[in-house]
Amino acid sequence: MSTASTAQSRNGRLHREDWLRHALETLRRSGESGLRVEPLARSLGVTTGSFYWHFKDRQDLLDQVIDHWATKMTQAIAERMTSDEHPRSQLSRLPQDVTRPDRDRYEIAVRNCAAFDAKAARSVRAVDECRMAYVKGLFLNLGFSDDQAQIRANMLVFYQLGEAGFSMKDSEARRLELVEMRLAILLCPTEGTASVS
Repeated sequence: MSTASTAQSRNGRLHREDWLRHALETLRRSGESGLRVEPLARSLGVTTGSFYWHFKDRQDLLDQVIDHWATKMTQAIAERMTSDEHPRSQLSRLPQDVTRPDRDRYEIAVRNCAAFDAKAARSVRAVDECRMAYVKGLFLNLGFSDDQAQIRANMLVFYQLGEAGFSMKDSEARRLELVEMRLAILLCPTEGTASVS
């Protein structure tokens, strides 16, 4: 069911979350230039009055859309950080989760905004720092030194971000197939590092 049809099913009353979900999807499809008040309202089947009930202006909408995305990303990481699951299992599951198309579908659009919008850039940086801290912590818990953990976390996170933005993608099945191979490389011990299992 589309964002618009979901919103319309609520007897015409739109909530802030409806606008944010629809705007995020519009950002993904049309870029920042697609976030225009009248077309957004029209596609949701409401007047611009509904927009101004929730947002001061277009910039406020963009700011809140980026905040919405960042909150969802950091909440997902926070949930993982409290997991009792073994660090190796978490490292294995992490690339599998982010390889799914719905997980990285907004990444490029949000990063494109961050290229010209300072507030968006701060939000993206905060999400990246959160991701990096989580992944580095998993490698530390597996016995790697601080430097080793940082380098391996960089490699994993940068690979995932690069794969999301790369124009020539393998199929989802192939990407999932390569996850364990990539993890085996990252967990390979180096001199002075105990074997990781």
